Amino acid sequence: MTLEPEQVVRQAGVEKVPDGVKVRYLRDDYAVLFSCAEVRRVEPPHQEADVLTATVLAHYLLTADGRPLTNTFASYRELPGAGIYYGPFVARTVKPLLRAFGEHPERLLLAGRALGGTSQEVGDASITLQILPRLPVTYAIWRGDDEVASSGTVLFDASASGYLPLEDLVVAAAHGAYALLKAPTGEKEA
Repeated sequence: MTLEPEQVVRQAGVEKVPDGVKVRYLRDDYAVLFSCAEVRRVEPPHQEADVLTATVLAHYLLTADGRPLTNTFASYRELPGAGIYYGPFVARTVKPLLRAFGEHPERLLLAGRALGGTSQEVGDASITLQILPRLPVTYAIWRGDDEVASSGTVLFDASASGYLPLEDLVVAAAHGAYALLKAPTGEKEA
Protein backbone atom coordinates (compact mmCIF):
# COMPACT_ATOMS: atom_id res chain seq x y z
CA MET A 1 0.00 0.00 0.00
CA THR A 2 1.32 3.43 -0.94
CA LEU A 3 0.79 6.31 1.46
CA GLU A 4 -0.28 9.57 -0.15
CA PRO A 5 1.06 12.36 2.10
CA GLU A 6 -1.88 14.74 1.56
CA GLN A 7 -4.41 12.03 2.35
CA VAL A 8 -2.46 10.89 5.44
CA VAL A 9 -2.21 14.48 6.71
CA ARG A 10 -5.96 14.95 6.30
CA GLN A 11 -7.08 11.61 7.75
CA ALA A 12 -4.55 11.18 10.57
CA GLY A 13 -4.24 14.79 11.69
CA VAL A 14 -0.47 14.88 11.20
CA GLU A 15 1.88 17.45 9.69
CA LYS A 16 3.59 17.13 6.31
CA VAL A 17 7.38 17.32 6.34
CA PRO A 18 9.87 16.78 3.51
CA ASP A 19 9.63 13.12 2.43
CA GLY A 20 6.96 12.19 4.97
CA VAL A 21 4.94 13.32 7.95
CA LYS A 22 5.49 14.38 11.55
CA VAL A 23 3.42 12.54 14.16
CA ARG A 24 3.09 13.34 17.87
CA TYR A 25 3.09 10.12 19.93
CA LEU A 26 2.46 10.87 23.59
CA ARG A 27 4.89 13.74 24.17
CA ASP A 28 7.43 13.03 21.44
CA ASP A 29 7.39 14.05 17.78
CA TYR A 30 8.45 11.49 15.18
CA ALA A 31 9.22 11.92 11.50
CA VAL A 32 7.89 9.05 9.39
CA LEU A 33 9.93 9.15 6.20
CA PHE A 34 8.19 7.46 3.30
CA SER A 35 11.06 6.99 0.83
CA CYS A 36 13.37 5.17 3.23
CA ALA A 37 10.68 3.71 5.55
CA GLU A 38 12.29 5.21 8.63
CA VAL A 39 10.72 6.49 11.82
CA ARG A 40 12.94 8.89 13.77
CA ARG A 41 12.46 11.21 16.71
CA VAL A 42 12.35 14.82 15.57
CA GLU A 43 14.23 16.22 18.58
CA PRO A 44 17.90 15.50 19.06
CA PRO A 45 19.44 13.03 19.11
CA HIS A 46 17.16 12.10 16.16
CA GLN A 47 17.30 8.46 17.15
CA GLU A 48 15.42 5.78 15.29
CA ALA A 49 12.17 4.74 16.98
CA ASP A 50 11.99 1.37 18.71
CA VAL A 51 10.15 -1.36 16.82
CA LEU A 52 6.89 -1.10 18.79
CA THR A 53 6.68 2.67 18.40
CA ALA A 54 7.52 2.49 14.70
CA THR A 55 4.90 -0.22 14.18
CA VAL A 56 2.17 1.72 15.99
CA LEU A 57 2.97 4.88 14.01
CA ALA A 58 3.02 3.03 10.68
CA HIS A 59 -0.28 1.31 11.45
CA TYR A 60 -1.80 4.60 12.59
CA LEU A 61 -0.93 6.22 9.25
CA LEU A 62 -2.22 3.21 7.31
CA THR A 63 -5.43 2.80 9.35
CA ALA A 64 -6.52 6.40 10.02
CA ASP A 65 -9.73 6.90 8.09
CA GLY A 66 -10.40 10.46 9.21
CA ARG A 67 -13.66 9.74 11.02
CA PRO A 68 -14.53 12.42 13.57
CA LEU A 69 -14.12 11.77 17.28
CA THR A 70 -17.44 10.87 18.90
CA ASN A 71 -16.57 12.21 22.37
CA THR A 72 -18.18 9.01 23.67
CA PHE A 73 -16.21 6.61 25.83
CA ALA A 74 -15.84 2.99 24.74
CA SER A 75 -14.11 0.29 26.74
CA TYR A 76 -11.69 -1.93 24.88
CA ARG A 77 -14.14 -4.81 25.19
CA GLU A 78 -16.80 -2.73 23.38
CA LEU A 79 -14.65 -2.28 20.27
CA PRO A 80 -15.58 -4.68 17.45
CA GLY A 81 -13.55 -7.91 17.63
CA ALA A 82 -11.63 -6.95 20.78
CA GLY A 83 -12.62 -9.99 22.87
CA ILE A 84 -9.60 -12.10 21.94
CA TYR A 85 -7.16 -9.37 23.05
CA TYR A 86 -8.98 -8.39 26.24
CA GLY A 87 -6.77 -10.42 28.61
CA PRO A 88 -3.49 -8.98 27.29
CA PHE A 89 -5.07 -5.52 27.25
CA VAL A 90 -5.97 -5.69 30.96
CA ALA A 91 -2.59 -7.18 31.88
CA ARG A 92 -0.67 -4.43 30.07
CA THR A 93 -2.81 -1.43 31.00
CA VAL A 94 -5.27 -1.79 33.88
CA LYS A 95 -3.27 -4.04 36.24
CA PRO A 96 -0.12 -1.86 36.27
CA LEU A 97 -2.26 1.23 36.89
CA LEU A 98 -4.03 -0.46 39.79
CA ARG A 99 -0.74 -1.49 41.37
CA ALA A 100 0.58 2.06 41.10
CA PHE A 101 -2.51 4.17 41.75
CA GLY A 102 -5.21 1.92 43.23
CA GLU A 103 -4.57 3.02 46.81
CA HIS A 104 -3.96 6.66 45.83
CA PRO A 105 -6.03 7.65 42.76
CA GLU A 106 -5.06 11.30 43.20
CA ARG A 107 -1.54 10.34 42.11
CA LEU A 108 -2.95 9.30 38.73
CA LEU A 109 -4.11 12.89 38.25
CA LEU A 110 -0.69 14.27 39.18
CA ALA A 111 1.08 11.88 36.82
CA GLY A 112 -1.38 12.59 34.02
CA ARG A 113 -1.10 16.35 34.38
CA ALA A 114 2.70 16.04 34.27
CA LEU A 115 2.19 14.43 30.84
CA GLY A 116 -0.17 17.18 29.65
CA GLY A 117 -3.34 15.15 30.25
CA THR A 118 -6.76 16.47 31.14
CA SER A 119 -8.85 15.20 34.03
CA GLN A 120 -12.24 13.60 33.44
CA GLU A 121 -15.33 12.86 35.52
CA VAL A 122 -14.90 9.07 35.58
CA GLY A 123 -14.15 7.09 38.73
CA ASP A 124 -12.37 8.64 41.71
CA ALA A 125 -9.62 9.88 39.40
CA SER A 126 -9.28 9.83 35.64
CA ILE A 127 -7.02 11.44 33.10
CA THR A 128 -7.08 11.58 29.30
CA LEU A 129 -3.81 11.44 27.39
CA GLN A 130 -3.59 12.35 23.73
CA ILE A 131 -1.68 9.26 22.62
CA LEU A 132 -1.83 10.11 18.90
CA PRO A 133 -3.36 13.13 17.15
CA ARG A 134 -6.78 11.48 16.90
CA LEU A 135 -6.48 8.88 19.64
CA PRO A 136 -7.32 10.13 23.13
CA VAL A 137 -7.13 7.45 25.84
CA THR A 138 -8.65 7.85 29.31
CA TYR A 139 -7.27 6.04 32.37
CA ALA A 140 -9.59 5.79 35.40
CA ILE A 141 -9.27 4.45 38.95
CA TRP A 142 -11.89 3.77 41.61
CA ARG A 143 -10.49 3.62 45.15
CA GLY A 144 -11.26 0.45 47.06
CA ASP A 145 -12.10 0.07 50.71
CA ASP A 146 -12.19 -2.69 53.31
CA GLU A 147 -14.90 -4.56 51.40
CA VAL A 148 -14.20 -3.79 47.74
CA ALA A 149 -10.85 -3.85 45.94
CA SER A 150 -9.71 -0.89 43.86
CA SER A 151 -10.68 -1.10 40.23
CA GLY A 152 -9.76 0.65 37.03
CA THR A 153 -10.43 0.92 33.37
CA VAL A 154 -8.96 2.33 30.19
CA LEU A 155 -11.38 3.99 27.80
CA PHE A 156 -11.11 5.04 24.18
CA ASP A 157 -13.12 7.38 22.04
CA ALA A 158 -15.67 5.20 20.25
CA SER A 159 -13.90 6.10 16.96
CA ALA A 160 -10.62 4.41 18.02
CA SER A 161 -10.91 1.40 15.70
CA GLY A 162 -10.84 3.83 12.77
CA TYR A 163 -7.32 4.85 13.76
CA LEU A 164 -5.51 1.70 14.92
CA PRO A 165 -5.98 -2.05 14.65
CA LEU A 166 -7.01 -3.70 17.92
CA GLU A 167 -3.55 -5.15 18.63
CA ASP A 168 -1.98 -1.71 18.27
CA LEU A 169 -4.60 -0.15 20.54
CA VAL A 170 -3.25 -2.48 23.25
CA VAL A 171 0.31 -1.29 22.61
CA ALA A 172 -0.62 2.40 22.41
CA ALA A 173 -2.70 2.28 25.60
CA ALA A 174 0.11 0.38 27.34
CA HIS A 175 2.63 3.03 26.28
CA GLY A 176 0.35 5.63 27.87
CA ALA A 177 0.01 3.55 31.05
CA TYR A 178 3.79 3.10 31.32
CA ALA A 179 4.28 6.84 30.80
CA LEU A 180 1.88 7.46 33.70
CA LEU A 181 3.83 5.03 35.88
CA LYS A 182 7.08 6.91 35.18
CA ALA A 183 5.63 10.43 35.51
CA PRO A 184 6.27 12.49 38.63
CA THR A 185 3.48 12.51 41.18
CA GLY A 186 5.09 14.74 43.80
CA GLU A 187 5.39 11.75 46.15
CA LYS A 188 8.79 10.70 47.41
CA GLU A 189 9.76 7.20 46.45
CA ALA A 190 10.12 4.77 49.36
